[in-house]
Amino acid sequence: MKIRVGVVGLGRAGRGAHIIECCGYPEDFELAAVCDNDAERLAMDLPDKVPAEIRPKVRRYAALEVLLADPDIDLVSIATRHPDHVPMAIKALEAGKHVFIEKPCAVSLAEMQALKKVADAHP
Repeated sequence: MKIRVGVVGLGRAGRGAHIIECCGYPEDFELAAVCDNDAERLAMDLPDKVPAEIRPKVRRYAALEVLLADPDIDLVSIATRHPDHVPMAIKALEAGKHVFIEKPCAVSLAEMQALKKVADAHP
């Protein structure tokens, strides 16, 4: 069974790394959705590495909460600004999703501890 991925943040890291890596392992991962609160980035074409046959199926969300409500997302790949990583990861974990975070995971030890606490509560 493929892991269905939603990539949050369509800037340099999301578009140039997370989406491409996801599509680089088609036997394991399926790019199911992308999310960005910037309408221009959200409307941009997907990178060339995204296979033509899945492009029309990739859902586009302007809000994290809407992506998290999608029952067809297994893993949320967070590629946003560093200060947004932990708050978004916590929301995703609380929504029952698995999480991958672009580095750095957190901007402080306190944030990392808060994230660990939530992750431990949502195995």
